Amino acid sequence: MFSFKHPFYLSVTDLKYNLNTKVFEGSVKLFTNDFEKALKNELKQSVDLLHPKDPEQTKKWIEQYINKHLVIKSQAIKLSFKVLGFENEEEALWTYVESTTYPKPENLEIENSLLFELLPEQSNIVQLELLGKKQNYKLSKAEQKHLFVFK
Repeated sequence: MFSFKHPFYLSVTDLKYNLNTKVFEGSVKLFTNDFEKALKNELKQSVDLLHPKDPEQTKKWIEQYINKHLVIKSQAIKLSFKVLGFENEEEALWTYVESTTYPKPENLEIENSLLFELLPEQSNIVQLELLGKKQNYKLSKAEQKHLFVFK
């Protein structure tokens, strides 16, 4: 059986703050085969993200992994994510997330270590939007945290 290999390792986390609901809404995009390997390492069992046997259980595993490896803090309060759903698009898995509520943050510390335990060359791009202001930052294994300031 052939295994798909890609020449770069990249994730994109795109979050927008909803002032009405006071939550961050958005998506996390990862290469499906890499994400399956990471989940297999964490769970000590195989995970099929293309054809999950139990989509609700798979959603819980994805949520557990994202909450462990994507940490957002505002004024020392850690936000957590609920996975609303996920879908495949070619070689990528889109995971749709929503954070716990938090009144309008001004500073956000983001730690994004998605797939770093599996792929040291992984890069994780974080795109944030708050009150119409957009900021982006590329994180790496050497630099897993960044402070976004929205003042």
